[in-house]
Amino acid sequence: MKMSTARVRFRYTLFAAITALAVVVMLAGRTWWKPAVMPATTVASLSFLAAAAAAGAFGSRYGRLVLVGLAFCALGDLVGPQDFYLGMYAFLIAHVAFIPAFLTRARTAPAGGRQVAGALLVTAAVTVALAVFWLGPHLPAEHRLSVLVYVGVLAAMVVAAFAVRLDEPSPRLAAAGAVVFYISDIFIANWEYVVTESWNAYLAYPLYYTACLLLAASVTEGRRRASGNRRAGGAS
Repeated sequence: MKMSTARVRFRYTLFAAITALAVVVMLAGRTWWKPAVMPATTVASLSFLAAAAAAGAFGSRYGRLVLVGLAFCALGDLVGPQDFYLGMYAFLIAHVAFIPAFLTRARTAPAGGRQVAGALLVTAAVTVALAVFWLGPHLPAEHRLSVLVYVGVLAAMVVAAFAVRLDEPSPRLAAAGAVVFYISDIFIANWEYVVTESWNAYLAYPLYYTACLLLAASVTEGRRRASGNRRAGGAS
């Protein structure tokens, strides 16, 4: 039985609120009660997965691929604190899942092509500058290649997100989620390699969980478009 739009929004909002509350507890725990950090991280990660499912991730190919990507994000959240690079590989797989998800909804109009080209130029310029002039000199030799591959895949994910064309209510959620994810990873990289101070966490984590919630919300659009396409096909 198909849920009403209001019910979908309520369930998504509920899990998004749980995610936000868990992030607050996680960040507060870093200062006042460190044993709370990992349980709060687990709740936050499982909640954005639940938010995506509540929004209808299982109802379209786009949604299922986004859910796979978010699942690997959640895995990275859990293993990353113990092993940074193992967490990075989990996030790498997540981005590899997001790319075909976005391309299932690719724009075909010329205006869409210009948008993708603009995203490509901006993302490439920023990524090269970050990799060569900012991050590169601080990378340990044994991990330089894997980190640079990750950066390249992350950039490709952002460009693919700008190819997305989704229906109501907004065609921008996937692109916004990808860009916010990219920015959050800048703070993670800064924290790990450049300025290794804990203030990075207070920027990186809220941005990251916001990105995951934006991507989770975008599956509602994907489901609506898929439903609309099936109805149109049935009417023809």
